[in-house]
Amino acid sequence: MTLSDAELTGSPVLFDCLPGIADLSKSHCMVPDPPLFAHIPYEIVLVTVDRYGNELNAGGANVTGRLQSASMPSGQETNLEVIDSNDGKYRLKLTMLGAAEVKVIVAIAQDKAQQGGQQGSGGGDLAPLSLAFARGDAPNKAHTQHELKETDGDVEGSGGGSVSKPPLPRDKSRRRMSGVDAAAAAAAVAAMNAANVAGEVKPNSPAPITAPS
Repeated sequence: MTLSDAELTGSPVLFDCLPGIADLSKSHCMVPDPPLFAHIPYEIVLVTVDRYGNELNAGGANVTGRLQSASMPSGQETNLEVIDSNDGKYRLKLTMLGAAEVKVIVAIAQDKAQQGGQQGSGGGDLAPLSLAFARGDAPNKAHTQHELKETDGDVEGSGGGSVSKPPLPRDKSRRRMSGVDAAAAAAAVAAMNAANVAGEVKPNSPAPITAPS
């Protein structure tokens, strides 16, 4: 800064320009990309901008969100949860309970400190957001692994499909004997029993064995 071509003491002067208050016509929302499905949580992000196009870098505004629809799912909460990120952005939580076409109304309430006729200080609603949600998985099925049900050789998924499962190994000691093996075993058992009766087997010999049927 100069005065009569002489530079003033302390010049140059450094200062920061801060964004102004949120302007409804410049602020905007970022919505999730379609397709959208019921029972899946989504976020809508409000970006607050002043009338000169500068994004706000601080929070504190009173932001609300609500749903409007002619076919609102039963039990649907119409007021949205809003989270202030304290950086000029606000996240609105949205989970639909069924398929529907809705309008999301985002509003910035009037701040007493902003009254005085300044542009954008009156507060109000932003332009409605139109979103369509298709039928989706049930809440306890969304984003989770399929429940598995064991069957006789397959694992059946909750989605109706099946996953191959190797058969359990059979106990070799329980396999059936052929006719020839059974006859030979019966003869051997008879011979051992006869030996036991004749006293030819030592005292520690096992008890008589019964031939398999």
